Amino acid sequence: MINFAQASQSASQEGPDKFGKLPVWDLSDLYPGRDSAEFKADLEKASVDAAALEARYKGKLAELTKAGKLIEAIADTEALGDLSGKIGSYAFLQYAQNATDPDRAKFMGDVNEALTKLSTRVLFFELEAQPDRR
Repeated sequence: MINFAQASQSASQEGPDKFGKLPVWDLSDLYPGRDSAEFKADLEKASVDAAALEARYKGKLAELTKAGKLIEAIADTEALGDLSGKIGSYAFLQYAQNATDPDRAKFMGDVNEALTKLSTRVLFFELEAQPDRR
């Protein structure tokens, strides 16, 4: 029979190095760094794109549907989702590399705040796209 208390105590005595040197994620496929021009440009682009999407489509989805042009709005929304997903993934993964680093935690919090602001601007899309159920 397994003695779980003893197994747990034994594992905790091995310490954090019990698995040896672990791999580290290479996030450079997403961005060269959190202070990089590429990251800052994408964050700005996402903000500008969200404002443009709101200005172009808010209150107009029904009319676009009737005109057969809703696909344009969907494509723009998907592009913004892809960009904001990349930004959010980068922020989370760099935080997950070292969740005890307060600078990483602050960066992730700042990015989440920025993404929340832009997603609030485009929330109308999901609301207007819902069928009227009255």
